[in-house]
Amino acid sequence: MRSPVNSSTAHVFEVLRVVCSAESPVGVAEIAREMRLPTTTVHRALSTLEEAQYISRFQNGSRYEPGLMPHLLNWTLFRRFPLSSAAMPFLKRLATETGETVSLVVRLGWYGLRVAVVYGGNDIYHRDRLGETALLQRHLSSRAILANLAEREFELYRRFVNLHHREAALELDRGGLRKELRLARERGFAVEELKVSPGSCAVALPVRDPDGRPVAAVTVNGPVLPCAGPDGRLEPPRWIGVRDGLEAAIRAEGDRLTTRYAHIDPDDIVIHPAQAFVGDPNE
Repeated sequence: MRSPVNSSTAHVFEVLRVVCSAESPVGVAEIAREMRLPTTTVHRALSTLEEAQYISRFQNGSRYEPGLMPHLLNWTLFRRFPLSSAAMPFLKRLATETGETVSLVVRLGWYGLRVAVVYGGNDIYHRDRLGETALLQRHLSSRAILANLAEREFELYRRFVNLHHREAALELDRGGLRKELRLARERGFAVEELKVSPGSCAVALPVRDPDGRPVAAVTVNGPVLPCAGPDGRLEPPRWIGVRDGLEAAIRAEGDRLTTRYAHIDPDDIVIHPAQAFVGDPNE
């Protein structure tokens, strides 16, 4: 006979999920609305999580963000991706040159996992979170990886999405996404127009291993490139050589920078949204 689930404990973990999945710090009222719970119940859960350092107050105010413990858990995970530390000098250089937040997403099966973020001077609070995990089609960063998969791998990816993420399967058949992936492959980089800066795009550059396979992507998450006109033409970003330097480092290091998960069949790695890793956005 199964033991009954303690509802208070379930609420604590659900509140943690809401805080960690939010794009910006959230308050008691927002969490209560999303969970359809009394604010007093949410407040007790927040107090428990704050005391255990799983969440913290944003700028000592009344809103919450992931705390120390998720960051430590993610740090343990990120150590299994030596590429994250090897890429830091290159990410810092890009952040300095552009003033924008720069991140590194590595391929983990059919998902992209953000393992490094360097914040630029132009940002106050950027939504990109360490540890964020999503299907390769979901974010600009990972679409730079998806666009450069071999045709056979892309079909395997499509089969995987149809099997495990049916809600996302229709996206793959949208004409807009197919065109975006084709252009990204032809250009050598992916772009996305920013709502906060119409006419300007963020840029994601695929990072390839010595065999030319995309294993990661470097993304500059700010208005660093004018968006293309009707002909779809874009000039490569002037700092694309920084990415080339990272690829040269990968070639020089060989197997040391290969992910420890590369030997696992991508179909055997299934991550659902509630299992996504989320770390400290201020690190």
